[in-house]
Amino acid sequence: METSGSIAAMKRDPKIVKFYHSPQWKKISMNYKKSVGGLCENCMEKGIYTPGEIVHHKIHITPMNVENPEISLAFENLKLVCRKCHAEEHGEMYGHDQRRYKVVDGRICPVDSPCETYM
Repeated sequence: METSGSIAAMKRDPKIVKFYHSPQWKKISMNYKKSVGGLCENCMEKGIYTPGEIVHHKIHITPMNVENPEISLAFENLKLVCRKCHAEEHGEMYGHDQRRYKVVDGRICPVDSPCETYM
């Protein structure tokens, strides 16, 4: 996995900025999100239901590969993640975790608090 440079530095590169604002990327990322059901793929592996917010590139986009559609646009290189998991993918800090859920006895409950029974 390519990890050269920080997210902030990459986001400032004109080629990368142009790519993330392109109609192609907007369409591909929307279609990918729909194809995986809109939930964070990393959290789902742990049995936690979290809305996915960011379509992440497994092989990170750089100025050298952004024009390669096999890296920048291929579903095989994409993963839908929540903000926390995206920060973890990039080794960055993430300050809050308010939208993570688990299933307990058939009910969806917040990860960090017990499920309450309502009658």
